[in-house]
Amino acid sequence: MSSRWSHLKADADVALQYGSYGEAEMLWRRALEEAHTFEKGDSRFPLTCENLARVLCHQDKYQEAELLFEKALQCRDEYFRFEVDQLVETLSNLYEIYFKLGKVEQAEELCLRVLSIIEDREESERLASCLFDLGNLCHVQGRLLDAEEHYLRSLVMRQNCLGEENLSVAESMYALAALYDESGRLTESEPLYEKCIEVREPLLGASHPDVIAAMGSLANVYKNSNRLVDAKFVYERLWYVIDKIPESRQPHLVPHMINMCEMYEMQGLHGEAEQLIRRILRIQSETLKSSALELSYSEERLARSLSLQEKFEEAESVLNSVLETREEILGSDHPVVAETLDKLAALYFETDKHDVAESICVRATEILEKDGSGNEEEVIKSLKHLDEIYRTQEKFEEAESVLIKLFILQKKLFGTGHSETAESLANLAQVYKRQKRLDKAATFMQKALDLKKQAVGEDSPEVQSMVSNLAELEEMLGSNNRALELWQELASLYRNSFGENHPNVAEVLDHETRNYTILGKYTLAEECAKRALALRQEAFGEEHPKVAVSLVEIGRLYFEQGKLDEAEENWKKALAMQLDILGAEHENVAQTYSLLSGSAFQKKDFKSAEAYIEKAYAIRAARHAPDHPDLLNCFNNYVDILAALKKYKEAEALCRKVVSLRSRTLGAHNIEVSYAMAKLAEIYQLQGKHDQAEPVFKQAIEVHTMARGREGQPLVDMLRGYSRTLLELGQKTRAAKMETRARAIADARERNARLSSQAYSAG
Repeated sequence: MSSRWSHLKADADVALQYGSYGEAEMLWRRALEEAHTFEKGDSRFPLTCENLARVLCHQDKYQEAELLFEKALQCRDEYFRFEVDQLVETLSNLYEIYFKLGKVEQAEELCLRVLSIIEDREESERLASCLFDLGNLCHVQGRLLDAEEHYLRSLVMRQNCLGEENLSVAESMYALAALYDESGRLTESEPLYEKCIEVREPLLGASHPDVIAAMGSLANVYKNSNRLVDAKFVYERLWYVIDKIPESRQPHLVPHMINMCEMYEMQGLHGEAEQLIRRILRIQSETLKSSALELSYSEERLARSLSLQEKFEEAESVLNSVLETREEILGSDHPVVAETLDKLAALYFETDKHDVAESICVRATEILEKDGSGNEEEVIKSLKHLDEIYRTQEKFEEAESVLIKLFILQKKLFGTGHSETAESLANLAQVYKRQKRLDKAATFMQKALDLKKQAVGEDSPEVQSMVSNLAELEEMLGSNNRALELWQELASLYRNSFGENHPNVAEVLDHETRNYTILGKYTLAEECAKRALALRQEAFGEEHPKVAVSLVEIGRLYFEQGKLDEAEENWKKALAMQLDILGAEHENVAQTYSLLSGSAFQKKDFKSAEAYIEKAYAIRAARHAPDHPDLLNCFNNYVDILAALKKYKEAEALCRKVVSLRSRTLGAHNIEVSYAMAKLAEIYQLQGKHDQAEPVFKQAIEVHTMARGREGQPLVDMLRGYSRTLLELGQKTRAAKMETRARAIADARERNARLSSQAYSAG
């Protein structure tokens, strides 16, 4: 035996013992030079190759190590095939190198060879380790069932050979738990992680990376199972350990810290999340020396945390910095840049900077649409944000265009029977509703409802919401029979979901009451109203705001039938309840005062009517701007009462104010403006100011026509008022024309109502 080789080996072993890998490498290289002089088949040659390879592995020189292990294997296959233990050792070393270098298939081939050699032997740690390695190889290839089989065999074998309290056993448990975790089998992963911690912590200490890894994984399982209390407990334990480790030794803990951040966010602990993110950023920048691009992802998380704490200016600054970094590195048209723009747009939207949000979101959408790399889901997300921005700004034409584009893309990506596709159609229907395109709104809401039922079933909350929206649209269209059908469908859905006596059923019964009342079916309306009252009394007790709602509805029903005393009785009961529970300044109180004013007006008790409307006005004036719809409605009623009391100048002044406010807020050609003008014309008429009434009546009718108002009773009243004024002015021919037009509309409405009633009865 060469004494030089032996001396080199001994010195290399000493150097390796002291961790002097560079010196050990030099010595083993010299030993290899010596081994090349030996005769073929000398056992020292593969031994030298393997030892040098191991030293190189310690220095992460895996490619050179790979070549040396291959030489060693070639030699052992040729000369030492029957030295099984040494052959297995070489095969094991080489497949580990292949695994590290990503040569998974080659690694698996060698691992299977090892398994075939040792499988017939009795159970051993070597066999268990081989099965474990094979499990890892299958795992990284996505062959999870194969991996699970190998992990389970390895675990059982290690338990049998080594006992429960062993680190190798814990290793198998951890790998199997991670596999279950990845597969969403959280209930199976949880006890394995718990047992793994139980074994590792006494043997390694709480601060060991393997213990921390298991604790972090367990906490993440709790978090993903929405067991936030359990997750918080484990994370607090974990944080206690981490906090004792210097930041310079914490890089491997960053993934756990990120999971901890997510848990804090789920709990609404955004301040704690912020502090942790800042710590992550310090580790990434100072210890890991992460690139600017890598840091930008943590900065993005920081911006979100700041935003959730309403630290909007700081969040905006951070997110703009992220955008600048990504534009510089990736280019201004990169999809990641677009995603950053989308987040920045959301922040500006949150802070009511809608114009800025719009321009940024438009840019993000354009980038994503041009990209063409199959990122349709990101395009969809951006279009949704843009739609929200447009609708908030009441840019309905732009919203319509975006929603049509969104629907086409969702239909292509998901098909028509997808929930999101239906949602886009429903949003489009809402846009048409805001544009007063009610027929189109109802058509699209019906389509959305049909698709939503197909996607999620009949009893989902989304379906219930769409049925409600469609019913309201049909009411606005005057299709009360169709509206009734839909409200009855919704009542059935609520009963199936919540039971017969749920308060939601009472809400629907209110709508049924109103529609039956409009159709003149007072008996059915009363049955619905009283059933709603009984449900609310059962659910909330005798004294509750919801009970007051029912009393108001019953009062409305009696009022429509001309039963004014009964109406007042119910409204006064409701008012007493509202004053006691809600207080004297509540909007519901104002509404009931307004109703009582209307009843007193009908009874020609104008003083009481004035007193009630003044109380309603005082509440609403304190709550709303002068152009608020509720206050304007109050003005309208006030005008009628003032006119009845012959306080014409006050009525005229108030009416002018209403016309001005409605024109300013709604535009000169809005249907509501025409109603206000007609009221002003009537006040002129009552004062005998027919020359002033005539142009105002004329303008009211023109505005009504331009606004495409329905040819209903309001237009009939305008035409007849105009006719009377023309007669007073001696314009009999024009007056007759107006009266003829009014009569034609009234006759048509009567015919339609009769036909509708007949159709409902037949149905």
